[in-house]
Amino acid sequence: MIINFWQNVLSIHQLPFLEEICLNKNIKVNLIVCELSNSERKKMGWEVEIPSSINLKYIGDINISDCVANSDVNVFSGFFAYKDLNEAFSICKKKDKKVFIYSEGKDDVGFRGFLRIFRDFLRWKFISDSKIKFLAIGDKGKKWFLRVGVPSNQIIKFGYFTKDNSKKSILEQPFNRKIIFIGRLLPSKGIMELLNAFKDYRLKDFTLDIYGNGILEDDINSFININNLSDRVRRYDFITNKIMRENLLEYDVLMLPNVGDEGWGAVVNEALQSGLNVICSTKTGASCLIAASGAGFVLTTVNNESLINAVLQVESLGKSRKEIFDWSKRNISPKVAAYKFIAIINGIDDRFEW
Repeated sequence: MIINFWQNVLSIHQLPFLEEICLNKNIKVNLIVCELSNSERKKMGWEVEIPSSINLKYIGDINISDCVANSDVNVFSGFFAYKDLNEAFSICKKKDKKVFIYSEGKDDVGFRGFLRIFRDFLRWKFISDSKIKFLAIGDKGKKWFLRVGVPSNQIIKFGYFTKDNSKKSILEQPFNRKIIFIGRLLPSKGIMELLNAFKDYRLKDFTLDIYGNGILEDDINSFININNLSDRVRRYDFITNKIMRENLLEYDVLMLPNVGDEGWGAVVNEALQSGLNVICSTKTGASCLIAASGAGFVLTTVNNESLINAVLQVESLGKSRKEIFDWSKRNISPKVAAYKFIAIINGIDDRFEW
């Protein structure tokens, strides 16, 4: 069986999953991309290492029609999200190939959100095909595609999957009240709300390290200095994903208090696979993993009291690093994802419990 994965920009958060699929000797994976990386992802520390088992191709170097003709399954990242992939999608339809859309939902807030819904509704009406399946990223992805008219039996809740990230010695270490935030420094990320919470005397025994860059850098640095928080709140620039994963092992809790509509947040996977608790908001796509694992809190509102209470109570959840890591291995490892994906493309309805 030959499976083509079509991506605009290569995603490091799909590579471990694709590598696991390649372990099946009956399957060959072609990864076809328009770009290897872009400036935004480089700024965020994304480094790409292509496993040798994956056959990487650039869309400009291939005959798209031949590539589709020689395949059995085609998986597209995004729903009509990238013009360069639309030709391949159209050929798949003409050749009656098995097609999967691997996609997150979109921001549905306000008038622009309405336009996004209406546009995807029209797109689905245009291509409406009972053979197309959607690998919808999380609850948000599933709700989005239901909203634009895709039948529920064509939607399979899926996710992104990162490599296990643990060391036996780390899994035994106690709770040290060390908190980390990783992400772009934008108002939608809730970083200023988090800093305001850390002004409160009730969090004086916790430390917060912020890793990221963005338009709020100067505001954050000033806030830390003006409020004399530098002894327990520090900000660092983005570092490479590889080093960041190693650093995660030094912390106890990841915080993603998004106040604006955000995507999945693969750092949640990385945190759980490092044995960390996670405090995030319902605006975070991967919040479904926290609800399912019990390894943290999902906030419906982000304000001082909700943040402070979550931080103070997270240790009392009683989830050890090893328990969290073991849950992640059973439920969100690339190996599990590959097993379920192979079952799905073979017509077996094997869904994630989260």
